[in-house]
Amino acid sequence: MGLTPRRHFTTLLIFTMIVFACATRADAQGRSQRPEKTTVIVKMANGVSQADSQATIRKHGGSPRSSIAQLGMVVVEIPTVAAEAVTKRLKEDPSVARVEENHTRKLSAIPSDSLYESQWALPQIAWDQVYGTALPIGHADVAILDTGIDAAHPDLIGAIGPGASMIVK
Repeated sequence: MGLTPRRHFTTLLIFTMIVFACATRADAQGRSQRPEKTTVIVKMANGVSQADSQATIRKHGGSPRSSIAQLGMVVVEIPTVAAEAVTKRLKEDPSVARVEENHTRKLSAIPSDSLYESQWALPQIAWDQVYGTALPIGHADVAILDTGIDAAHPDLIGAIGPGASMIVK
């Protein structure tokens, strides 16, 4: 049996409503998978007070979440839909030295250093989360500004170059 014009219209209307509902749901799911907020790390220019840095961040559309005042760094949340514009405005502000997206890293390996747990600074910078992901190439000389180096330590044997005192007497 063929469809009458009225049944044809009704079938077409129902089909259109189903397609629209599916498209709307897929669009909503796509948007819900995208985070509403993006986190950036803002490094303020030298001499900018904590109050001024927070005012600057708010002025450009960000929300300060935490900071390391000694380093002039602020963790800032911004709406994902406006992330590019807010980041651009922050970078153009003279009281801002740098803006970087805050990336999440996944654990790839646990450091094999038996003294890792006693090195308080490494967990602070999440070293265990990035250890093993970068393979350094080349050679680098590192200056150690310390009076208490133990050149007989197993990690340092044969790795310490000639020292020089920079203290003028």
